Amino acid sequence: MQLHFNANRDETKSIAYVKKLTQRLGYVMCTDPDTAIIRYVCSVVTVRATQLLAAVLAALIDRCDRPRVTVAIDGSLYKHHPKFHRLMTDFTRELLDTDKTFKLILAEDGSGKGAGLVAAIAQRFWAKHNNNYIDTKL
Repeated sequence: MQLHFNANRDETKSIAYVKKLTQRLGYVMCTDPDTAIIRYVCSVVTVRATQLLAAVLAALIDRCDRPRVTVAIDGSLYKHHPKFHRLMTDFTRELLDTDKTFKLILAEDGSGKGAGLVAAIAQRFWAKHNNNYIDTKL
């Protein structure tokens, strides 16, 4: 079951949406305080997750010897959560040196493309170190 976030919901619709989701998950007696707690926990987890990712991103971007870096990100949370991109950007910017700039972009099928890129780099490396012989059976 996929649960999607919607950035365009106002407060009342958001509460109703949380109640609907909890009912779909089998929690029929979800009260307004329960809903408020669920929303609060989700926001805390979202902020913490983006802070942890921002720390990693800032460290990687700092290690890049370039003034501008583009980072491709794959994943349904990044794609569907209404605040994830903005929070990651803000927290990463706080941790970076002022002379570095970066851009976060959504990468569809990042793992498949990444595997293809790694295979191509490995093949090029192997060919370079083996007298430019390329095995066509790969």
